[in-house]
Amino acid sequence: MGRPVTDERGLLERFCLEGFSVRPLLVTILRKRENFRAAFACFDPEHVARFGKRDVERLLLDAGIVRQPRQDRGSDRQCPRHASRWREAGTPLVELVWGHHPRKIRAAPKGLRDLPATTPESNALRRS
Repeated sequence: MGRPVTDERGLLERFCLEGFSVRPLLVTILRKRENFRAAFACFDPEHVARFGKRDVERLLLDAGIVRQPRQDRGSDRQCPRHASRWREAGTPLVELVWGHHPRKIRAAPKGLRDLPATTPESNALRRS
């Protein structure tokens, strides 16, 4: 059973790793987790938000992580930038995410087919 993530770095790490797992299986990403931590400054939001072109080039050459050259590599830095802005505005990322926690308990899925792709809470968080 999973454990709740209740710190900003942990949430940013999960968001970034999830973003990299679009094509490869998540297990591949998780096996390279330590390499991702090193490449992304332990997911320190202030540090990653300041990544520039050189950092993007460095990441694209880093064989220790899954590299997915896209037209817009800036998306890897957007979440940390937003996290900093939300914190400055008085709503830390942790509060924002946990504020969208489901209010009622749902029945446990019986299998993968029973897992919804989205929920009302995930859609609300996406719009935040």
